[in-house]
Amino acid sequence: MGKRFEEAIARFDAVHAEDPARDASGQPKELVYARRMSAWLEKLAPGASEPLRLAARCQHIRRWEIRRSDYAEGATGYRKWRVDEANSHALLAKEILESAGFGAAEVQRVQALVRKEKLKQDPDTQLLEDVGCLVFLEHYFGAFARKHDEPTLLRILRKTWAKMSPRGQQAALGLELPQALRAIVEKALEPGKFEGERPVAGTAKDCSWGSDALAAMLRALDLPYVALNPGSSFRGLHDSLVNYLGNERPQMLLCLHEESAVAIAHGYAKASGRMMGVALHANVGLMHATMAIFNAWCDRVPMLILGATGPWDAAKRRPWIDWLHTAADQGALVRDFTKWDNQPASVAAAYEALLRAAQIAGTAPRGPAYVNLDAALQEAKVDPMPALPEVSRYRSPASLVPSPELLEKAAQLLARSKRPAILAGRIRRNDESWQAQIALAEKLQARVFTDLKAGAAFPTDHPLHAVPPAIFLSAEGAGALRESDVVLALDWIDVAGTLKQAWGDTPVGAKVILVSPDAYSHRGWSMDHQGLPPADVYLMCEPEAAVPLLLDSVAPRAVIAADRKSASPPGADAVVSLRALAAAFNQATAGLEVCIARLPLGWNGAYRHFRHPLDHLGADGGAGVGAGPGLTVGAALALKGSSRLAAGILGDGDFLMGVTALWTAVHYRLACLFVIANNRSFYNDELHQERVARERGRPLENKWIGQRIDAPGIDLAAMARAQGALGFGPVTAIEELKPALQAAIKAVREGATCVVDVRVIPGYEGATK
Repeated sequence: MGKRFEEAIARFDAVHAEDPARDASGQPKELVYARRMSAWLEKLAPGASEPLRLAARCQHIRRWEIRRSDYAEGATGYRKWRVDEANSHALLAKEILESAGFGAAEVQRVQALVRKEKLKQDPDTQLLEDVGCLVFLEHYFGAFARKHDEPTLLRILRKTWAKMSPRGQQAALGLELPQALRAIVEKALEPGKFEGERPVAGTAKDCSWGSDALAAMLRALDLPYVALNPGSSFRGLHDSLVNYLGNERPQMLLCLHEESAVAIAHGYAKASGRMMGVALHANVGLMHATMAIFNAWCDRVPMLILGATGPWDAAKRRPWIDWLHTAADQGALVRDFTKWDNQPASVAAAYEALLRAAQIAGTAPRGPAYVNLDAALQEAKVDPMPALPEVSRYRSPASLVPSPELLEKAAQLLARSKRPAILAGRIRRNDESWQAQIALAEKLQARVFTDLKAGAAFPTDHPLHAVPPAIFLSAEGAGALRESDVVLALDWIDVAGTLKQAWGDTPVGAKVILVSPDAYSHRGWSMDHQGLPPADVYLMCEPEAAVPLLLDSVAPRAVIAADRKSASPPGADAVVSLRALAAAFNQATAGLEVCIARLPLGWNGAYRHFRHPLDHLGADGGAGVGAGPGLTVGAALALKGSSRLAAGILGDGDFLMGVTALWTAVHYRLACLFVIANNRSFYNDELHQERVARERGRPLENKWIGQRIDAPGIDLAAMARAQGALGFGPVTAIEELKPALQAAIKAVREGATCVVDVRVIPGYEGATK
């Protein structure tokens, strides 16, 4: 490290030394903390980059000036404190680094690390998080434990554990802690240990089979889990995951159906931003999984799908079954809705295929990639084994940044606008993206529209939020959008269709700024690309790349919309309706952080406000009924150890098609809540039949035939209990609703998987068209 690095470290330490608080030895507490951060970074990554070393040293610079007590109680106040704290640290770091002679790019990199940007995505950010957690556990957990009761300690430890990478977790398990603290740590981690699937240790640890090399590559890619339904075509890989890797990093998740396996990986990616793996058995498993893969494709989530085939060499196939498990072009089954597929013929080729698949899947617009592994390759002896490549050199690229010319053109349109509108679509599930969109909307005083098909992208009770989110624009929403003179579409799903709802068949009367990389994924087989929207400025990048630049480029506008209020959630009905269910759910979850992984079709966006990017994860992507249970389990997996409650509010048809995903949640001790709006019908299709009958002058009374799930009615709570979950209901009376939800939520917070069967009356308030 050079002279300017040493100078920056000295200046950081000089500021740390000003901390008025002292430890037991009389040293400034923040100076001691900073040195401990550097020491742990050196242990974990002796070759860490200069920006990462600097960020570790200034992580808490002048922290004593930003007191938690100055902020409101609760989760919202805590998040605001943490954001302000990180921004303050980054600003002071900038001043010191610039004075020490560092350039703008280096300073920005350190600031991004200090603010923990792209956690779980940027390896350096994740390493810094690991270091901070390890310093806490080794040096501060004991004092913290003396001030708090055991439930609080368990919650904090589980949340800390969820932030860490497998490498950080491994280091934490090696810490020498006093026995009392060790007992608390072990108890906190117990739900995530999955002790029932710890393999018996074997004696042979050499890597000598093709599947051993493939398993090692999956670990190098840092895949946390592989969801699967077993199959003989990947029995070699299965053995290697268990007996070579010890069923850790990645951990196998047994599923009872391939669609559930993919849906769980889908929900995990939506909640965490991280990719996990799925293993599918030959062509038969792939055919089972196709709908779920299409959902993931349409929802633009990253996923590494491992296929398998009977030996490609016909002479090595077992009679009958291996022939059934082999296809001439297996990838063709999903080629039109995956980003890339490949069938490597050697270990070296498989290394490259897996690296490329992970890189492509993680490049915006993200999506599933498919690598088909020959059973003969998996089961072949390989000697010598090709060395694993350096995975860090094959990462997905950073987000594209728009050209200055296009950015200036967009900024000018917004500056001249009198009534700007923002269509806030897909964003990453982090505070940084969330706060940037809020800041841009407030600076522009733009009306903001959000969508139930995408996850939460803007606070729905913010004065600038125009109308409650919906699947389709309401008449009020269409009218509000039609008043706009500039529309900024931020990776919005179906811009053309939304504009048509506002302007009809007449030309769009507003200038349109389109911000999305989505066209990179558009194909001819599926029409998931939607209609072709007009664009006066087209920034082909993610909102996360464009919004901060636009924020810096536009001038603040006088507040003109402070009186606008999004609709408040309505009161409950006197009968068990979907609206009554929503009201009871809101009451039962008051004060809790909740992540809703799925909502039913008839949900009205006014039923509940979203105030955080994890409050709602959006729809299933491809309108595939049956995804809801798996998506909810996947979200619970991603949130394991955090304080946020994973919940899915599902229709009964959606629940019944994917119900066996519950077994996976129970088996792996994933706490999650399923609330079933059970109207005993495929009710959306009743509405379709009603429309057709009206148009043709036929009896409306017949709309239910071929739609109702009744006579006999299905006991959904009993189906949950049959899989080891807790089942509540059926709830048929309004006075039973809130107590049932409260009891289920209490059980979930204690670690259970729970289902509440709520028999709602048929009827939708949300626009479904």
